[in-house]
Amino acid sequence: MGVQFFEEKNKQKQNKTKNRVHEGRRHTLTHLHKKEAHSFFGRRDKGTDCVCVCVCVCMRKAALSRGIGKSIGRTTAATITRATSGGAASTSFKSSNNKIATTTTTTAHHHHQRHHLHRHKATMTAVSGKNWDGSGTQEDLMHRDECILVDGKDSIVGHASKYDAHHFSTNAEGRNTPKGLLHRAFSVFLFDKENNKLLLQQRAASKITFPSVWTNTCCSHQLHGYEPTEVDDEVEDVRKNKRAPGAIRAARRKLLHELNIDPETVKETQFKFLTRLHYCAKDSFGEKSLRPENGTAFWGEHEMDYVLFCRADHTELVRGGMSINPEEVDAMVWVSPEELREMMKEEKGLRWSPWFRIIVEKFLWKWWENIDEVFATDKFVDEQNIHEVLEEED
Repeated sequence: MGVQFFEEKNKQKQNKTKNRVHEGRRHTLTHLHKKEAHSFFGRRDKGTDCVCVCVCVCMRKAALSRGIGKSIGRTTAATITRATSGGAASTSFKSSNNKIATTTTTTAHHHHQRHHLHRHKATMTAVSGKNWDGSGTQEDLMHRDECILVDGKDSIVGHASKYDAHHFSTNAEGRNTPKGLLHRAFSVFLFDKENNKLLLQQRAASKITFPSVWTNTCCSHQLHGYEPTEVDDEVEDVRKNKRAPGAIRAARRKLLHELNIDPETVKETQFKFLTRLHYCAKDSFGEKSLRPENGTAFWGEHEMDYVLFCRADHTELVRGGMSINPEEVDAMVWVSPEELREMMKEEKGLRWSPWFRIIVEKFLWKWWENIDEVFATDKFVDEQNIHEVLEEED
């Protein structure tokens, strides 16, 4: 397996720190250098397609256009190199806007002391003309984004902030959410249509939930209250039509936000909804100082996860400006099935998201082996069943 690992040129130290404000207190987070990646990506074999890990340092604000989004104030400098049997070919991309946009947070966040459940109205209409704003810190998004709450049958019961939905607690006054609040989510698996390699990401060390773990291309949440709507009808959309247009809209929004993937390179028609997974996982890896309730509670995921496959042209992704948003992602890598199996061996020492492990064990190998059929037919679509894995996973 050939690998090229890229870092910012002026990053000389093994560790870097940055300050964050969380619940009114200033903490210093250490961004661990990619020791895991170096331990795994230490070999280079000739005559094979290389797996590319891109670590780009870029500060940005998010603005919205076409109802999805557009990044501004972004600086990106990276080179993607792909080795082939006939020699080496490289493609470089750099943004034309070399301004760096930085945001300093000085105001303490006022966290909810009580859980507020907003009943979902029967019309399920989004706020007219309201588009998502991805600017701000991780803490800002935790309070601003409203997750779609569901029951065990995926029927909508309300909406709540990401803070409330991911808060595993029995201690706070008025809160009794030992497994958080069950909410909708999505997991995107993006494949290169040329060689069917899968794009993985390592979540940023600054993420509030499951920092620094490796996982699928993009995983996030459909949100309440936006236009075009990200709310799927469980009966009409999912069960009857075997589709999830709301989840796909959310996926395209977050692919742009996390990896600067131009929505025009991942059109809705390129996605395939496959099934839903109901799982619960407490995050035991996060720093105690960053946990809610002064470290006595936990963050976690309790999700109705919509699994989405997508296939795109790697060259078009790069030409469109694919690059890392460091608030969300530390690294990304393209892998074959064999390379992923090697990467997931216990001795490699890499940590993986619980939802990714579940999907890999239950579905991925079979789907990947039959990937052409997955996209061409509905043979592998399971719209009727919700696969439950409810044991908490650390």
